[in-house]
Amino acid sequence: MDNRALLSGAAASAPAALASPSTGFPTGGNPATATPPTNPGAFWFHAIGEELRAVIVAGGLTPAQGTLTQVRDALDARYGATGGGQQLLAARGYQKLPGGLILQWGQETNGAAGTTAIVFPTPFLAACYVVMVTPRNLNTSSSINVSASSYTTTGFNMFADTGELPTSWFAVGS
Repeated sequence: MDNRALLSGAAASAPAALASPSTGFPTGGNPATATPPTNPGAFWFHAIGEELRAVIVAGGLTPAQGTLTQVRDALDARYGATGGGQQLLAARGYQKLPGGLILQWGQETNGAAGTTAIVFPTPFLAACYVVMVTPRNLNTSSSINVSASSYTTTGFNMFADTGELPTSWFAVGS
């Protein structure tokens, strides 16, 4: 949906807000009483289109003519509004909370000592705020170091000073 792509009659600038608009509810008019039908006017159409456009852009999409699911897709991407995409309750999963906060978790085993790139189950839309990592199921008394670095919206780097180390991680972002 692109409210700025019109068949004809498009102007170079947005219409001005009405100085003294009629208020109340729309009507189809009544010829018997000489009541005219409601005329929403150019600014009303502009305002509705811009409100929808703002939702689409906030959801990370670019308004496109001919795509009629962009508001739904933007809400789903941002909040899981249509029911899909709100959570994945698994060993590697996430939970999207009202207001945009996203919690993610996972379990990894690195193949060798060093850094392993970890991809989140779902990308954060704005930022990853923190990632915590911890070794798990250890049958050793030796000290083992694990850490997380280079957070992005799509993943992070996990470092372990030993190979074949099972590690749990938890990330918070929006």
